[in-house]
Amino acid sequence: MDSIDIKKQLLKWENNKNHILLDSFSNAMIRDQMYRSGKNADWDEVLKQDKKNTNLLKWTFENYGYPSIYKIGFGKDKNNQIVMNALFLHMAESTEYPLLKQNLYKYVKSGDCPPEIYASMIDRYESRNNNKLIFGEYRLFMDDTYLDSVKINANRKSIGLPSLKHKDKLIKDHYKFKNLLK
Repeated sequence: MDSIDIKKQLLKWENNKNHILLDSFSNAMIRDQMYRSGKNADWDEVLKQDKKNTNLLKWTFENYGYPSIYKIGFGKDKNNQIVMNALFLHMAESTEYPLLKQNLYKYVKSGDCPPEIYASMIDRYESRNNNKLIFGEYRLFMDDTYLDSVKINANRKSIGLPSLKHKDKLIKDHYKFKNLLK
């Protein structure tokens, strides 16, 4: 494949994106972050916006399936990136969590949803409810010594994620490579 073929394929992908979903999820990302950041976060407003995003996700699942980058791309521009992981992390507090969990699992199994997104949402939910992590993907405030790595690695493998040790190595290698490019 030469550069002309690549440009043609990129143009074809760009023209085939679902612009209704692109606009909807670009707005969802704005809603997701609008009241959440900083010391003046308005948590009542956050919950209202999360409910809107939950409804968008349910509607999208029913009408289009999983909103992958193949359907919507990465966002309208550099200032408005669509970060599905962030959106789904915040769905861990949704009253519709069980339905979202069920749908995401289906999309992980079909290959439409990256397993990291599903695992992060599940682990955030478990963390918020003071339960043990299932996949070890949401370890922000966790001490790894309390993780049952054998069970977690089996759970990770079941959805196509590498072991915790392998993932940590990938992360370290990523940052080493990133620093080499500077």
